[in-house]
Amino acid sequence: MIRIGLVSDTHGLLRPEALAFLRGSDRIVHAGDIGQAAILDELARIAPVTAVRGNNDRGAWAARLPATGMIRIGDAFLYAIHDLAQLDIDTRAAACRSSCRVIRTCPRSSSATACSSSTRAAPGRGGSGSRFRSAS
Repeated sequence: MIRIGLVSDTHGLLRPEALAFLRGSDRIVHAGDIGQAAILDELARIAPVTAVRGNNDRGAWAARLPATGMIRIGDAFLYAIHDLAQLDIDTRAAACRSSCRVIRTCPRSSSATACSSSTRAAPGRGGSGSRFRSAS
């Protein structure tokens, strides 16, 4: 089994609790608002990192990061994006075969420091119109 560590909105600070949780990951995905390049360097000491740029990521280091990323890990695909308002993906094009797991780490309206929810969507369907965040 492959362990994927998901993190976002570090804003330049990696809390010890987050580092402890990410240890043992085979791959880490940072979904933006990283804060500074040193965060990615620190995560890379744990496992290979894939990162996307968030709306607060600025500077030359951030300009090198993509706004979105489709990551294949084994037979699964994970689509990383920071700004949900810019999300538009067709699950068939995203290689979902039967159903896709929709993962939301923190809704924009949430004031919680950590939250998550998930649902399932049929192939070719988005969670809201054509909008979809997917990992199969």
